[in-house]
Amino acid sequence: MTPCCCRTLMVFGAPTAARVCCLDIPARRRRLLLPNTNRPAHPTEVVVDAAGPWGRRIASWVGVDVPFTVTREQDVVLACDDPSLMPRFPVSNGVDRDYWRREEGTHLLVGDGHPKEIETADPDRFERRADRSFEEMIMGRLRHRLPAFAAQARIEGGYARLYDVTPVWHPILGRVPEVEGFLLCLGFSGNIGRDGWRSL
Repeated sequence: MTPCCCRTLMVFGAPTAARVCCLDIPARRRRLLLPNTNRPAHPTEVVVDAAGPWGRRIASWVGVDVPFTVTREQDVVLACDDPSLMPRFPVSNGVDRDYWRREEGTHLLVGDGHPKEIETADPDRFERRADRSFEEMIMGRLRHRLPAFAAQARIEGGYARLYDVTPVWHPILGRVPEVEGFLLCLGFSGNIGRDGWRSL
């Protein structure tokens, strides 16, 4: 999401800087917000909170409570040496609550859909590898739905990532009336794209 944000801001003539970490927003002088960063800070009239799983923490720096939950989601990467057994199209399967899509070559990315039990997570401390029990569950589903593929497939990796989820599963986008110059762009679970940034 960050590269998308930077590209869109550059189109509108805004300067960007890489590897700058916002540590706090402790003060306000007239209309200027004064973020503390790991580089020399520049006062700004506008702060856009688009920090995904860390967004609630950043909003709290200016006294705003954002209603969302950080969840841990897992995927497994499978390989199969026989291309004829690979699914040809991406699938979101509501019956088995899984999805899969073909990656480069003979790899398949498989994940778990909803409804399911939500696993909350601390964005600074969460297990980044997929759980062994999750891998076994996915393989069990594939043996039922794609038996020929599952018989030849092998697990080549797996990972976990974070979603920022609002109570209604829709993003929070726009100005915060209580804090002039502070905007929210949260709840997209990493998927905002060009149109979201243009809306801001």
